Amino acid sequence: AISILAFNRDMNKVLLQKEWRYPVQDFIYEFPAGLMDMNDNSPEATARRELMEETGLHIIKYIDYLPAAYQSAGMTNETTGLVICKADGEITRTNLQEGEDIYPEWVNRHRAMYLIRSHKMSVRAQSILYMWAKGSIVKDV
Repeated sequence: AISILAFNRDMNKVLLQKEWRYPVQDFIYEFPAGLMDMNDNSPEATARRELMEETGLHIIKYIDYLPAAYQSAGMTNETTGLVICKADGEITRTNLQEGEDIYPEWVNRHRAMYLIRSHKMSVRAQSILYMWAKGSIVKDV
């Protein structure tokens, strides 16, 4: 799988989405993500496809790629890589697949800290957002 850490042009907002997750029977906040398939055999191609499907945005600059890491090695062998990029466009929900319940939004540092402390979130999004909101990572590229 691929997760997408997308910044806006000015690098002062991060793309986050609220998505219904059946295992927890609730919405959680996380980064856009998706599975690599036979047609999209690179992280960048998967990120481009998933970002467009889930948010309507397009990648304008690839910043970095972190190779696949384990999600929860004590429970599963699932791995996810991280594409870091800049994105632009109008957020839309018109490209969602049937059954997807996703609400994307750009969040600034203040909203990121609010969401971290008050809403359910994936551990990956929580830890990266916390460091970004505190000014510890990716200040400008």
